[in-house]
Amino acid sequence: MPASLPPEVLAALRRMFEENPDAVRLVGPGGEVILRNPAALALPEEGLGHLCDPARRGGDPSCPACAVARAFREGAHRRWHVVVPAPGGGGPSSYWEVTVCPVPGDAGEVAAVIEILRDATVALGVEQHLIRTAESQEDEIRRRTLEAGKLLEAAESLRSQLGTLQDSQAEIVCRDRLVALGLLVAGLAHEIRTPLSAVLSSADLLSRQAARLGDALPAERAGEAARGLLEGVRSSAGIVAEGARRIQAVVRSLQVFSRVDEAPRKEVDLHESLDSTLEMLGHRLEGGARVAREYGDLPPVTCRPDALNQVFLNLLVNAVQAIPEGGEIRIRTRATEGGVEIEIADDGVGIPPEVLPRIFELGFSTRGHGRGMGIGLALCRWIVEEHSGKIEVRSEPGRGTSVVVRLPLRPPEKG
Repeated sequence: MPASLPPEVLAALRRMFEENPDAVRLVGPGGEVILRNPAALALPEEGLGHLCDPARRGGDPSCPACAVARAFREGAHRRWHVVVPAPGGGGPSSYWEVTVCPVPGDAGEVAAVIEILRDATVALGVEQHLIRTAESQEDEIRRRTLEAGKLLEAAESLRSQLGTLQDSQAEIVCRDRLVALGLLVAGLAHEIRTPLSAVLSSADLLSRQAARLGDALPAERAGEAARGLLEGVRSSAGIVAEGARRIQAVVRSLQVFSRVDEAPRKEVDLHESLDSTLEMLGHRLEGGARVAREYGDLPPVTCRPDALNQVFLNLLVNAVQAIPEGGEIRIRTRATEGGVEIEIADDGVGIPPEVLPRIFELGFSTRGHGRGMGIGLALCRWIVEEHSGKIEVRSEPGRGTSVVVRLPLRPPEKG
């Protein structure tokens, strides 16, 4: 035992050694073991001893015994791991963490070296298991990420196909509705014109015959009474003729509205289209909404008049349904660079913000179940886009809705 190592130090070291769960040896300069704690007693006295090749004895930095000798020479602390083969090579190797710590003497020399041996076999096994588990989980995450990417691609493809199908469905519905409207109006006009012409002719004939009879009657009292009756007949014939002419004007409005007898595209005065549409809605506007026209100076627009009339009808019907009694519908038009702009606004109930993004969906209706088919606005958008235009809706609950339709003067021809 070195005389330079104080007894109190040895006593403190002994307590530390005894309480340490790792194997701890206090080694003297000559390689003698000064102290060993209980954990070290389970190992050979030399601890792990020499693990190096005899030819490298004293020069192998990983050999525990050589490292102790080197600590005496250089006074350096070290910590590293070594693999200890099983005795006789008949089992698995063990893994140890080795720490050497020089203990200085009174004169500053290395009086002893503390060697701490920690069995890291279990910890290293757990670490390797965790690494393998992490690698396996990483592979699984990579695999699932790849699968998720494929699913996202498939979902995007399906979404695109669904959008195409919905557009095709909307186009079919819109075309069918326009065709049905044209056929209906053409049929009505044809069926009404013939009997209406007969009514007008008969009323005119009756009026003229009554006038002739009145002129042919004598001036006596009986003749005056007969002329009074004939005047009543003549007045009634005039009323019938006036009613027939009003019906004739409605039929003409229907024909202007549908334009079923005209070319698919032509130059149109949109103010005429708006006015004919308002005339069509006259019965719904009487005693209800006020209509304020703020027409600008619009050039003719090349379009399908029947289709745009359908847009104006749908937008005006929506405005009429949205406003309370005594409300107002404002129609503004103005020319823009290369096009025109038509705004139909109302001061009605408005559209909730959460509903606004869906109003152009085919089958979606803001009027509730059983009160609308959800075709009108989808049809409007399809028609406007077919004319290379845009439709925009701005609305605020309780403050009304504004729909702006922007159209080019001459939409490009579609192949």
